[in-house]
Amino acid sequence: MTALERRSLIAVETADHRTLVRLAHPLFGETLRATMPESLRRQVNHELAEDLANAGGRRRGDALRLAVLREAAGEPSDPGLLAEAARNANLLSDYRLAERLARASALGGGQFGAELELGRSLVGQNRFEEAAAVVIPLVGQEPSDAARERLADTITEAVGYGLGRVDEALKVIEAIERDVTDPAVKAFLKCHRATVLAFAARFVESAELGAAALASISDDSLRVRSLTSVGISLAMAGRINDALALSEGAFKPTLALRDRLPHAPAWAMSSRCSALFFAGRADEALELLDLIGTLTDVPAPLMAQAYAYQGRILLFQGRARSAVRLLNEAVTTLRDHPTVEPSWCLAHLAEAHALLGMKEEAKTAAKEADTLRRKESPAFHVDELRALAWVDAQDNCTSSAIDQLWAAADLAASRGQHTFEIVILGDLLRLGEQGAAERSRKLTEHVDAAWSAAIAAHAAAVLSADAVDLETAADAFRSIGSCPVAAELWAAASVARQRDGMPARATEAARHSAEMAERCEGARTQPLESVVTRFPLSRRERETVKLAASGASSAQIAAVLSISVRTVESHLYAAFAKLGVTDRNQLADVLRE
Repeated sequence: MTALERRSLIAVETADHRTLVRLAHPLFGETLRATMPESLRRQVNHELAEDLANAGGRRRGDALRLAVLREAAGEPSDPGLLAEAARNANLLSDYRLAERLARASALGGGQFGAELELGRSLVGQNRFEEAAAVVIPLVGQEPSDAARERLADTITEAVGYGLGRVDEALKVIEAIERDVTDPAVKAFLKCHRATVLAFAARFVESAELGAAALASISDDSLRVRSLTSVGISLAMAGRINDALALSEGAFKPTLALRDRLPHAPAWAMSSRCSALFFAGRADEALELLDLIGTLTDVPAPLMAQAYAYQGRILLFQGRARSAVRLLNEAVTTLRDHPTVEPSWCLAHLAEAHALLGMKEEAKTAAKEADTLRRKESPAFHVDELRALAWVDAQDNCTSSAIDQLWAAADLAASRGQHTFEIVILGDLLRLGEQGAAERSRKLTEHVDAAWSAAIAAHAAAVLSADAVDLETAADAFRSIGSCPVAAELWAAASVARQRDGMPARATEAARHSAEMAERCEGARTQPLESVVTRFPLSRRERETVKLAASGASSAQIAAVLSISVRTVESHLYAAFAKLGVTDRNQLADVLRE
């Protein structure tokens, strides 16, 4: 063996007080299997299985190893072993293997455990109808409270999330809950119902039910399993500080639970990052997401979800190029794993492209986001609508963007999604909608933390048009790391200072704006361009002029802006007078100047 190790043909490792010997490269195994006679291959697998069984087979993953070795040796396995192996495979996100093992267990006489793992494997493959048909008949057959919890978890994902049949999922979970005797498990099933409500974007109900249930639980593993849905529901409902308190210190204990709950760090990360982000602590959220990348054996969909979160936060900071890189990585994985919403990620990729002036790439990503959006999962739909509105805004279709943002804000309000509502109202303020100011100021009473306070300051500045208020708002956004909005507000403050006859203060504000814009990796927002332009054009005139300067005909402009050709000509006539030009050929030069 030493000679083989010296030749780098095998690797010898110590793990869990065991000495493990493996081939140094997967290709070595492929070569051996291809050249080995079938009888010898079976004999080798039989001997390996016997050695593992004699060693006790009590460590995590041993059941899976033993079942696979028995299968390769052409030998039958105990149905209980196969069910446990299927559970191991599900935990490793190897859902096809889990399905094969679970079906073999069921054929061999395995009952509840085999059927439950089969249902979970089907959920992992997004075969939700099949999963529901397998697991719903198991209600009432559970051998223990622990089994009831796992069944409720599977029904949550298959019926509540996958099929969007919210009322049915809630009814079934309540039926399971009635047979539970363990108070901790009973509380946890309430958390499952909170998760279903969160899937349906009923965040206020989810937050109230889940927070009350979690308050009665002291078991770390149970708390961790519910952190994502309850924490995000609290954040969506505007209870940012409660979400922060719930997730405080939750990440470290999850590392000790990884043997039993491999996804636990990602659950804690999701809840904590959302709370930190909406609290205006973006850098802390990014640091936590970086920790996920240092962990081993993180399933690809969860790693992609971490990349998507990072991309969303980087966009908030204005780091559009970095966001594009991470969002592209996330989308590559999420297209094949729609249990994590790819449309949300694609919408933000479209926004990032648009901020960088990459119009075609933005439109392509936006179209794919629309194609992949699942009506059964509306939780983040309003944030998708917000992101896609910026694709239009960056394409000089500001009126269309504003209409989309108002619709998204109203949709968020109807769902009690107060945090996204105020974020969207902040976007409307950026696009010059004074009507969003009073509504956002009132809403800040229901949404706590720094981001909400910054938007309230922005609303006050819009209402007063005072240079001091604009600078206060700019500083508020700079303090939470939102460079694009800070740049826009400092630019507006510079204009106000110039208007007030204070050129030195105007120059200082312009310098601050330039510093903030410099951090945006080449992104240039439409609101910033509108503020710094010297020409007193209305919004419609500005949209029309930019399209005309790009070479679009009056008919093409009319089609893009959904107005008549006569209205286009009227806007151009008024704009020509304000800009001091006489024909379209001069527009590009004037705008460039």
